[in-house]
This record gives sequence, structure tokens and C-alpha cells, in this order.
Amino acid sequence: MNPPASNLTEARRLRTSDGLKLHALHWDPAAARRGTLWVIPGLGEHSGRYRHVGTHFAQSGWEVWIPDLRGHGHSQGTRCHVNSWFDYFEDLRALQLASGPPRAILAHSMGGLLAVDWLGHLGETESLLLSSPLLGIALELPPWKLTLSSFLSRWFPKLPLANEIPLDSLCTDPEVIARVQADPFYTRKATPRWYTEMRLALERVRENTARFDTPVALHCADDDRVTNSNRAKEWLAQIPSRSTQTIWPKTRHEILQEPCQDQILTAMSDWLAVGNSD
Repeated sequence: MNPPASNLTEARRLRTSDGLKLHALHWDPAAARRGTLWVIPGLGEHSGRYRHVGTHFAQSGWEVWIPDLRGHGHSQGTRCHVNSWFDYFEDLRALQLASGPPRAILAHSMGGLLAVDWLGHLGETESLLLSSPLLGIALELPPWKLTLSSFLSRWFPKLPLANEIPLDSLCTDPEVIARVQADPFYTRKATPRWYTEMRLALERVRENTARFDTPVALHCADDDRVTNSNRAKEWLAQIPSRSTQTIWPKTRHEILQEPCQDQILTAMSDWLAVGNSD
């Protein structure tokens, strides 16, 4: 019998090289035979939204770590802000000091962009699962807004701005939307510097496509109104590593919060089992 989730999970504190305290959730089941799996949430999210994901993979034999990135959830830092995108690399370094190198990574939305960028620079893992990755934006800003964002990034880098994403774009389940509205740790703002740094990360990822060598399983919603799934599919078609893709019908951006989440998680863990068999 699998032990209850409460007996598997513990909160951990990490410290980055630039002095921030980060919060993380950790599952360390006695039968952790598969290795270490990182789960990296998206913009404004936190590890608590992925407890069901951690429990699923822990019960499949994985040691699981889910961090709150700087400026997210219970971690320190200005909300949804970085001076440089590479600040997030410091968070992953702190995570790696605690967990060791991950055997697999599951990353959602902005976490997907971070994981791909990190793996293209200095990170290493055997398998990458992407959930609605931010490899393109669903609604691009008009030129005047891009110019304004550059101005604000330079002169008012920490100005909190609403992300303008309608909540019903996130998920088809009204209960999930209600939980987001009531969640004090879910942030729906970001800063101009975060936005311009995110766009630079997108450019780096596109430039490094031909050199990306980690096996990838891409999972996208068929009605994603937040990220551009076509860009993700184009990226996947160009990378030289082994890859698969699955488009989930009747879902929106947060596929791991959708009513079909169990089916998606099973597909993900089955793919990892094939690629990481003992």
C-alpha cells in the first residue's frame, strides 16, 4: 500500500548564492527507486498547487522536489520580478545543492521556458516533461506596448503590472478558478523587467534549438489562450533529441489542474518509466 501523502511530504528551506531563502516541497518515499524529479511551476504559481503532482510521482517511485522560485509563493524576493533571467538559474543551483542532479524535470508554462533555457546552458537531466511551456506567447503585444515595456524595464523595473490574463483562460474547471481567486500566494502581476528578460530568454531558446539534446515529452492544451502551443510544437520539431507530443482535448493552459489531470499524469509517468527503466 502507498503511504499517505502527508507522510511523504515535507517543507524544505533552500538558500541561493545571492542570499534569498526559498521554499520547496519534498517527497522522499522509502521506495524512491527512480531517482529525483523536479517540478517547476509557472509564473505567479507556487509549489502548493502541485501537491497532487508530487504525490503521484512519489507513489511511482520518484523523489520529488517542487520549489517556489524567487518572488513566488513562500519564497523571498520581489513578486514575479528578476533583475536578470539568470537569477532563476541561482534558484535551480540552490535546488540542485539540496537534491543532487535531477534525473527528470517536469516544468509548466514559465517553468518550461526556464527549464529549456537552463538545460541549454549548464543544466543536465535525462528526461524533460513540458506542460504548456512558455515557448511562445498566445497574444503578442503591439509595437507601442513593446516599446513601453522596454522603457519601463529600464526606468521602473519593479513596477507591478497586472498580467491581463482572464482567469477563465487558465482552466475549464470553475472550482480551480475559484481556488486561484482565493489563493493569497498566487500572484497575478509581474514587473516590466521580468517581461523583457522573459523575451530575451525566448530568443536564447530559439537560437539554441539545434543544440538541445535532452529527450522531451510535450503536453499541450488544445485551447491554450496563454501560451502559443504552435510555437512549442515548432520548437519540438526542430530539436535533434528524441521527442513526443500529446495534445489534450477540451483543456486550457493549466492542464495539470484540469479534470483529466490523472490521465495526463499517468501518461507522463508511463513515458518516464519507459525512458528510465531500471
